[in-house]
Amino acid sequence: MAEHGAALRVQTKEVVRGLGRLGDSLADTRPILKNVGLYLAEISKQSFRDATDPSTGQSWKPLSPAYREWKAAHGYSATPLTKTGQLRRSIHHMITGRSSVAAGTNVKYGPAHQFGGKLPKRPFLGASGRDMNEIQQIVARWIARGAR
Repeated sequence: MAEHGAALRVQTKEVVRGLGRLGDSLADTRPILKNVGLYLAEISKQSFRDATDPSTGQSWKPLSPAYREWKAAHGYSATPLTKTGQLRRSIHHMITGRSSVAAGTNVKYGPAHQFGGKLPKRPFLGASGRDMNEIQQIVARWIARGAR
């Protein structure tokens, strides 16, 4: 400090204690992983409403004319992947590690729709760049609140 000046003295004990509490809170990442998982699951459920790939925003391939007619004759929606709603309702998240979470389905025919093969590829799992930015914001807000 200058001999003839002004100075502001800050006790770092409280700052260090606060950082220690934040560090302790960051040790339990389950709350933020749950929030991110819920967000990922909602992205997937939205893809069913929009009939689009959540990663790219591209529309799913439409139903074949014959299947569209069959669905209409039996009272089903012409939107792909919506015959019973089971696949959409099955979307859930799971904390898979200390710093990871996944969203997906346990329905047996889910991979056939997600990745294609005998059926047209109609991805319903994924996240766009905008979604990834939102996830970063969710995490940043959690940290700013003291990881509570």
